[in-house]
Amino acid sequence: MASAAPPGQGGSAPPLAVQRGIVKMVLSGCAIIVRGQPRGGPPPERQINLSNIRAGNLARRAAAGQPDAKDTPDEPWGFPAREFLRKKLIGKEVCFTVEYKTPQGREYGMVYLGKDTSGENIAESLVAEGLASRREGIRANNPEQSRLAELEEQAKSAKKGMWSEGTGSHTIRDLKYTIENPRHFVDSMHQKPVNAIIEHVRDGSVVRALLLPDYYLVTVMLSGIKCPTFKREADAPEVPEPFAAEAKFFTESRLLQRDVQIVLESCHNQNILGTILHPNGNITELLLKEGFARCVDWSIAVYTRGADKLRAAERFAKERKLRIWRDYVAPTANLDQKDKQFVAKVMQVLNADAIVVKLNSGDHKTIHLSSIRPPRLEGDSTQVTVGTCGREVTVGNITYSDEDASPLAAQVLGLQVRRQRRLEPLAGTAGDPHRDGSLGSGQHLRSRVQHGSFPLCSVKSRMFLAILPQAMSCHHRGISSSPGWRLSRTAVLTAAGAALASGEIAWSLFGRAGARAGFCRV
Repeated sequence: MASAAPPGQGGSAPPLAVQRGIVKMVLSGCAIIVRGQPRGGPPPERQINLSNIRAGNLARRAAAGQPDAKDTPDEPWGFPAREFLRKKLIGKEVCFTVEYKTPQGREYGMVYLGKDTSGENIAESLVAEGLASRREGIRANNPEQSRLAELEEQAKSAKKGMWSEGTGSHTIRDLKYTIENPRHFVDSMHQKPVNAIIEHVRDGSVVRALLLPDYYLVTVMLSGIKCPTFKREADAPEVPEPFAAEAKFFTESRLLQRDVQIVLESCHNQNILGTILHPNGNITELLLKEGFARCVDWSIAVYTRGADKLRAAERFAKERKLRIWRDYVAPTANLDQKDKQFVAKVMQVLNADAIVVKLNSGDHKTIHLSSIRPPRLEGDSTQVTVGTCGREVTVGNITYSDEDASPLAAQVLGLQVRRQRRLEPLAGTAGDPHRDGSLGSGQHLRSRVQHGSFPLCSVKSRMFLAILPQAMSCHHRGISSSPGWRLSRTAVLTAAGAALASGEIAWSLFGRAGARAGFCRV
C-alpha cells in the first residue's frame, strides 16, 4: 500500500498535534487502525497510513458477483511487513501525528511506539529491516526524510528483506479461500490444536482465521455458544441486536490478529465449529460469564473442553443478570408435593421426549422431559436405517462391524415404526435383585424411587442403550451424512418406547437416564 507525502516539502510549519490510541489492527506494512479507550461501548477508531514509505500490498480476494475478477496475490515481502507490524503493535499503545489528509479522508502521518514521540519510529524500523522502501520522488530535505534515506542505504548494503538476492517469491502466500469438503477437512485435523491468526471478527462468536502453516482462510463458529448478531437485509444497513456491538468488541480486543490455537471440532451445514485457545483464557467461557453469549444445545455437544464449564459460566451471568440476561427471571415450580413425584403407567410415546401416562386415578397426563433435546425429525419418511459407517462397535465383550450379521444390527437396521405407539407393560419385573440400576443378566429391570434407580428394560432395549451412544457420537462428529448412516428421531423414538415398556418408572429420574443412554442430549 503506497503512502503519500504531505505537500510543501520546504518552509517551517507549526508542530503537529500528538494523539494516542491502541492499535486494533494492522492492514498492511504501512497502514494500521487505531482505536480509543472504550467508554460505555465500543470506542471510535481511525486508519493511519505511514507517510513517505511504501510496503508491498497484501493479497485480495476477487469481489463476489464479478465473474471476470481474479484474486490478487501478495506482493513480495508484503506479508512479512504486515507480520512485523502485527507482532510489534497489536494491542499496544502508540502515539501518532497526522501530517496530511486527502480529499477522500485518508490520513497520513508518523507513528511511534509508546506514549510520546521519543518512542520507536515505526516507519524507520520498517525501512531499516528492508520491509519497506522510501516512496519514489521523495527528496531528503528534512531530518525525518534524511534519516529514512540513510536507513534504506544501510538495509541495501546488508541485503535485508526486499534488498536480498532473489525475487522474494518465497514470501508470497498460497492462500486458500475455500475448502471443497469442510467435513473431511475437520476430520483430518483429529481435533488437534492448529496454529492460527484471527484475521476478522464477524460477531462475538464467529471469526475468520488464517490457519498456519498452510494458509487456509476459514470461518469458525465457537462451539456451544451464540452471541447477539448483526441482522443483514438486502439494500438495508445492518441492525445490531442488543449487545451485539459490545460482544464483538469484547472478542476483537482479545483475539483480533492474535496468535492462537484452534481446535476444529465439527462441521454443521458447511460451517466449521471450533474452540479458540489463548494463553489468557478461553474466550468461549469468558463470553458466557460476562453475559455476552448463551449456550446453544445443538453445538455444545461437540465442545471438547467440558460442556459443564459452559453451563456454569452461563448460570453465573444469569444469576447476576449481566447484559443479555438483564431481564432474566429464574423459573419457579409451583407444584404440589404430590405432583412432583408419582408412579404411573406409560400409555403412549408422543415424541422422544414426550409421553402420555395413566395415573392411579385413571386420569391421563402428558409428561415432557426437562433439560434435554432429542434429534429432530429428518424428512417425512419413517424409515430408519442405522449402520456403523465402517467402524467397529463394541457391545459388552463382542465387537461388531458393518459386515457382521449380528443380533444387534438385526434389531436396528431397516426398522419402521410409527411416531405414536401404544405400549403394553412387560410382566415379570417384580423382585428383580439389580436395584442399583446396573445391567444384570435378567431380562429387564424395574426402577424404584426409594432406591434411586433409573429405568432400564428388556434385552431389546438394552441393545439400543448400547448402540445409541455410539450413534450419537458419530452423529455429532459429522458422520451422519455418510451412506448407510442415518440417525433420525424415529430410531430414538423406538428406543425410548422400548425403555419405557417396563411399566412403572420414576419420572423425576428418567430424564437423566435418557440423556445418559444417548437418546437425547443435555
